[in-house]
Amino acid sequence: MDIELKKGLQIIARGKGAIITSFIDQYHVAARVSSTGENITLELSEIEFLLDDDDPLITSLVTGIPQVSDEEYVEAKRRFEILVKVGSGEISKKQAAIDIGISLNHIYKILRDFDQAKGPISIARASRGVKRGELRLSQEVEKVIGDAIKKFKGKEAIPFSTVWKEVEVLCLERGLKTPSKPTVTQRIFLSLTPYQVTSLRNGKEIAAQKHKAKPGVKSVTYPLELVQMDHTLGDCILLANDRIHPIGRPWATFVMDKYSRVLLGYYLSLHVPSTVSVASALAHAVLPKWEFLERMGVDKFSYPFFGVPQLLGMDNAKEFTRPGFLLELDKAQIHYKHRPPGRKHFGGHVERIIGTFMGDLHLLSGRTMSNAVARKNLHTSGVPTMTFSEFCHWFFLKVREYHDTVHSELGKSPAQAWAEYYDPTGVTPYPPFTTDPQQFRLHFMPSEERHVQTKGIEFKHMYYWDNVLSPLVGIGKVTIKYDPMSLKQIWVKFPSGFVPIPFADMSSPDYSYEEYRAASFYSGRQTPGSFTTQEGPAAHREAQGVEVKSLRETRKARRQAAAKEEYEKAFYPKNKSTAPKDLPDYSKPPKKFDAGEGS
Repeated sequence: MDIELKKGLQIIARGKGAIITSFIDQYHVAARVSSTGENITLELSEIEFLLDDDDPLITSLVTGIPQVSDEEYVEAKRRFEILVKVGSGEISKKQAAIDIGISLNHIYKILRDFDQAKGPISIARASRGVKRGELRLSQEVEKVIGDAIKKFKGKEAIPFSTVWKEVEVLCLERGLKTPSKPTVTQRIFLSLTPYQVTSLRNGKEIAAQKHKAKPGVKSVTYPLELVQMDHTLGDCILLANDRIHPIGRPWATFVMDKYSRVLLGYYLSLHVPSTVSVASALAHAVLPKWEFLERMGVDKFSYPFFGVPQLLGMDNAKEFTRPGFLLELDKAQIHYKHRPPGRKHFGGHVERIIGTFMGDLHLLSGRTMSNAVARKNLHTSGVPTMTFSEFCHWFFLKVREYHDTVHSELGKSPAQAWAEYYDPTGVTPYPPFTTDPQQFRLHFMPSEERHVQTKGIEFKHMYYWDNVLSPLVGIGKVTIKYDPMSLKQIWVKFPSGFVPIPFADMSSPDYSYEEYRAASFYSGRQTPGSFTTQEGPAAHREAQGVEVKSLRETRKARRQAAAKEEYEKAFYPKNKSTAPKDLPDYSKPPKKFDAGEGS
């Protein structure tokens, strides 16, 4: 049977029902998928025909009756069944109008088009206007657009406007009317595959991650068979303990079990990920969390996830490839595998968890938003309010919340997936415990060199002491190891092994390395001579007040003294004699007073 390709012909395109909307060239046609409305470009070799002569819809489409949407055909089928009853006399035309929901006059119009042999399509309401995906440009312009798309389709990260500019130049050179940018964009989507479109927009690497098959991904059948580790920088600003000065954005290192999606462990820091971050996160993942919960003050919650992974998946960052770290993994009998370059899907599960937690961070005050568009809407809500210690507490609660949330891929929560395998009443009650957890922790602890002083070993502004250190005082440096999660003690290397040494002041509270950094973060940047507490400025102001008061009192005393001196000079001069100026000479006889002598 010969079938002529026409607009409106229903076909099978890539396994889905579709309708031809237009013709592009002698090798390609444009079609619309009936179920989704998606416009696609097909080669002629991809088209499959429907050849069911008993279906009135197919027959009518082949003969060229205008296309209708799926919704319109469903409505036409409903009306057709009602009109069949009218023809058989089961119901009246008036009742049919009521059942269809139209006027009685309109029922006569529909009956004129009604053809029981053709079926519902005879009374289907064809869509008016330009059909979605229909191409209405001239063949010359379509060819120009096709040439421009062909020129750029093998390139990467090209804006669609660049393709349109090429179309504009070609049209001007050939005296054709230039199509609009949206029209050219539509042809790009019709002409190229989704992979080619993404490659043109964003590059081949992103296109491969989005559209290409991902063979080689290891499937797992039980917990701890494959564990993935990765880092991320949090999109929020934290404050120093004074709640005034910002100290930066936190880093988080995640260790995730692929089978159950539980977060086996994590490490929060204020510095770029290093071997300290990696080792601390791994130790947190492998060992039970009882001490961690108690130190965090969240022991009312449970964190039952731990265990040594059989295979540890990592990327190729330098902290994951350092020989020292890999040697410690070998000692702990942990197999590891680095992600092949360019194959990001090998760590896709842990990256999705990272995306989940970053979404939660965007709800915090002080969020920064890595997305530039979202960052435009930040106002006062972007003011940081949380210290590092508070952030650690908040982050743990979000981890607990995540473990109890149903996972879209698992169909259950990560905690349920873990508990279904490790059931205390079942065949496998618990994950395997490490025989010597302290030794395991020591394998990955960072080490430093320190002098043993008479007061002990000074480390992070604290002194550590035990009597076993007495023979080592003043003889040189010793090797120490410390647990970044808890600085209440350090470990000093002796010939027989490492010995724990506690705080010299046993009453000092425990704290983590990152809490220590947070407490001293801002003080490390202070200008010499500046104040460190609020009492300093208060004392400075009070000293100024004493100085001003003393100056005022001194001036007052000096004014009083000067006034007194002037008064005494005026009324009680010091050099004024009380004796008469001319005293009589008593050795001579007195003169006789003569009244006229002085006149």
